[in-house]
Amino acid sequence: METKHRRTHRKSGKAETKTVHATSSLPPEQAGPPQLTELTQNHSPIEAPHHVRDVTYGQDASRIRTGTTPRATATLRNLAMAAHACLTTVRADELKKRGPRTR
Repeated sequence: METKHRRTHRKSGKAETKTVHATSSLPPEQAGPPQLTELTQNHSPIEAPHHVRDVTYGQDASRIRTGTTPRATATLRNLAMAAHACLTTVRADELKKRGPRTR
């Protein structure tokens, strides 16, 4: 299967197309275009936190391997991500309530 992901960078406005190849173990009657599209779209939110942990926090590059330290650092990373998500949601809600700014 081949899918093309198109996105536009917010700051630069530059458009980018990325081609992704995938395989599926589903039988043909369950692997039509609508089903595969739904499966690939629903997979992105699952991978997003893993991407943040790896890219932002460098979890894969971490050299912490022994004792309870890996679990403790993972808990701190998850706490930081949850706090950021809560603060972002609260800020967005405040902006919606306030409405457009007038000068």
